[in-house]
Amino acid sequence: MLCHPLTLTPVRRRARAFTLIELLVVMGIILLMVGIALVSVNSMLRSSRMSRAVGLMLAAVDESRTMGMTVRSTTQVDVTRIDQEGSTNRLSVTQPYFDDGFESYTPYGPNDPTPVNNPAVQNWVSGDSGKIYVENDGTRCMLVRSGFWYFNVTGKVESQGDFETNISARVKFLPVDAAKVAAQRWLQVVGAAKYSGAIVTGGYGVTLKILPMPGALGRNAASSIFLAAAGTPMPGNYQALTGSTRIPPLQPNLVVDNSTGFAPGYTPMTSLVQGVWYRVSLLIKKITDVDPKVGARVILSAKVWADGQMEPSDWTVGPLQDTGSADTAQNGPGAFICGGGDIHVDDVKYDVRPIRYFPQGIRIDAMAAKPLVPDPINASDWDIASPDSPVNFPLSFRPDGTCGQRYLLRFTDTTTGDRRWVSIDQNTGRARAEHTIDKAIAK
Repeated sequence: MLCHPLTLTPVRRRARAFTLIELLVVMGIILLMVGIALVSVNSMLRSSRMSRAVGLMLAAVDESRTMGMTVRSTTQVDVTRIDQEGSTNRLSVTQPYFDDGFESYTPYGPNDPTPVNNPAVQNWVSGDSGKIYVENDGTRCMLVRSGFWYFNVTGKVESQGDFETNISARVKFLPVDAAKVAAQRWLQVVGAAKYSGAIVTGGYGVTLKILPMPGALGRNAASSIFLAAAGTPMPGNYQALTGSTRIPPLQPNLVVDNSTGFAPGYTPMTSLVQGVWYRVSLLIKKITDVDPKVGARVILSAKVWADGQMEPSDWTVGPLQDTGSADTAQNGPGAFICGGGDIHVDDVKYDVRPIRYFPQGIRIDAMAAKPLVPDPINASDWDIASPDSPVNFPLSFRPDGTCGQRYLLRFTDTTTGDRRWVSIDQNTGRARAEHTIDKAIAK
């Protein structure tokens, strides 16, 4: 202890403290370090989000391609945009869980006794006294009699949540003699069906209709294909999804074969005639928008093509949206019904697709070459594909592992604008990710 030299009074040393400037400097350094750390963490999170989205797509492409070669059938990878900004998207891959070619069933017709322990009755229910007829003429296909519902019950668990389902089959209008020619003949392939007993009371379907030509047996005056929504419990009484206020956007039924002319801007793919096998594929998506004001909607699309031809890349009719009954849409089984004559049904595939969500904030766009660009080798040759473009979603993979088209996908982080590109080769069906479009389109 020190003392004053005159008074010998102890003198206490004043404690040393930080000045205001020193405190401000230290706080500034701390804030700077926190800022650098936040930027680094933010960058890592964004990079991780983009990597997870691209990785999810690459895995889905590989899964779909492998499954197509395994089950010897066309498979798909689909991306559905949930909100208008495109920052919320969901992914689905074809995963058929029911595949029935009726090969294992005991053949019998309407005049034959029902076989004991008939497995067809375990998988199918009909309004025709519960009978399921499997042709005994060597074709091994199911006979659907006019006016009765026939539906698969292996997927009868119904749900109110969002879902994606696809039902596909081969169908054929059976020829009828002159005495039984009806004013019109039609068949419906129905998915997401809700049923009571042996009657379908709800669901969505694609209808194929032909108008026989009077006085010309086996020839048709016109034919059409349209999407429909179940309106009442009466079999076949379906409300067509047309350009009404109930179904935005406005779009008429697409006429496939009409003697008075085709729908504007539409080229007919094939005429619908009796005695010819056609393949039908119906895709149904129920989506609950992230914005509660928008609510639920159902998107329907369908393809119809002649058996033996390659599956077309674009939809025959649709996509159309239904908002009127979407809240009550249920993920039930698939069903068939016809009128004006019997039909044959074969190779039924029922596919309930698991839904996977991409990370929030990643927008995914399918790209298409600009018109009049035969060899798009430059970045400027590409633009966002239109909704009806054959290179837009869903992406199709053939049984041999190849693609229906060459696909180019753009992934965009809606927060930072960061982009990645995924290119899928048409000849091999394999996908690769790149940081620039120039590398993605390089052959």
